[in-house]
Amino acid sequence: MLVVDDPDAPGGTWIHWIVFNIPADVRELPEDMQAGMKFGDVTASFGANSWGRADYGGPCPPSGTHRYFFNFTL
Repeated sequence: MLVVDDPDAPGGTWIHWIVFNIPADVRELPEDMQAGMKFGDVTASFGANSWGRADYGGPCPPSGTHRYFFNFTL
């Protein structure tokens, strides 16, 4: 699973993207990745982000310095 978040958001950690079902041998994701993308016989799925959508929401901080973490777990 991949989670992209911003721990510096004013209301607490903001989730930008959640991706499930990424095979352990995948080393990069395509720029235009969509939910339902196939990696061999595995189909990737997206979870709901902090906007309540199952897609990628790019950085757009209201102000200040923000960090963006890409956390991958098996």
